[in-house]
Amino acid sequence: MVETGGDAGAALETVRKTVIASSSGARIYGVRPLSEWVERSYWQVRWEASMLGVFGGLALLLAAVGLYGVVAYHVTLRRREIGIRMAIGAQAGDVLRLVLSQGLRLTLAGVGLGLLASAGLARGMARLLYGVSPTDLLTYAAVSVLWLAVALGACYLPARRAARVDPTVALRYE
Repeated sequence: MVETGGDAGAALETVRKTVIASSSGARIYGVRPLSEWVERSYWQVRWEASMLGVFGGLALLLAAVGLYGVVAYHVTLRRREIGIRMAIGAQAGDVLRLVLSQGLRLTLAGVGLGLLASAGLARGMARLLYGVSPTDLLTYAAVSVLWLAVALGACYLPARRAARVDPTVALRYE
């Protein structure tokens, strides 16, 4: 290993001649800057982190689609009730808030259970984390806010559809 103050490539020939001159049987191979060796040593960690990121994103998408499906199904089951509410004077904004609040209540329960589970499993995850504590409050808060934003989007579509229910059609439903 040789440290240079300048360009490593320029010093290579000088080092090669010096090593060969001092030892006739010496062989020189694998000449690369140290930064490249360090970069190569982290490929597995980067690969694992990128795969965890991809699978985490897919899990978030799958959870959002599942929440959307539950809320949409719930709105379909309550179509008649929503029609009655609108017939007796509920505004579209009231129905939108009703459906969003029910979906977000379900989401908050899930986030709470998830926080409890992750706090319980934090010790086992400590060896997989680099540069962050397994009990980092900022990370927990950021992930909770991210999930709440995704859940709000997943609940908004069925809520908007529920707010557009025509009371006369809903009352004739079934």
